[in-house]
Amino acid sequence: MNFSNSIATLSLLLSFTIGKESIYAAPKKIVLKKDTQLLVFEANTQTTFQGRKETNPMQEFLILAKWQQRFTADEFYFKYNTIWRVVRVRKINHYNNPTANTNDAVFSTSHYSAQLLGSDPLIQNDSLEFYPMPNGRYKIPSFFKQLPNQCIVYFHKNTWYYKSLSFKQLQPIINP
Repeated sequence: MNFSNSIATLSLLLSFTIGKESIYAAPKKIVLKKDTQLLVFEANTQTTFQGRKETNPMQEFLILAKWQQRFTADEFYFKYNTIWRVVRVRKINHYNNPTANTNDAVFSTSHYSAQLLGSDPLIQNDSLEFYPMPNGRYKIPSFFKQLPNQCIVYFHKNTWYYKSLSFKQLQPIINP
């Protein structure tokens, strides 16, 4: 038995011993389900032109929704054509608050205040702000092409859920 076979055997034995997946284990089947519970009440996109020809325009997205599932999700992602982004989730406290709060430079046609979830779980009927984080290099999953072109994606107990989105294009911002 040569050295590389010994390492492979040891790796396989350790994976069974500590209950972790092995690099030799068969890949898990991906389960995709369409979400019929998430109620999206606002989905906006806005483009910012930086004012210099050599800079690329920045496109941002914002989704406001009501969480209607009885469970909490483990992670959220966003797909827009060929873009795949991780999503920051915040809980909306006071929707349509007459004194508009600036929410971390996030644009919206609504006024509200929101806070990061932290360790708090999502609860059924929570109002949420989903903000796909720009400028990241996130690993694109194998099921990417099976998803609709515009959707929010989340993971719970070995199942990926997705909700198709339709965006309202807000006036672009042009910086001098």
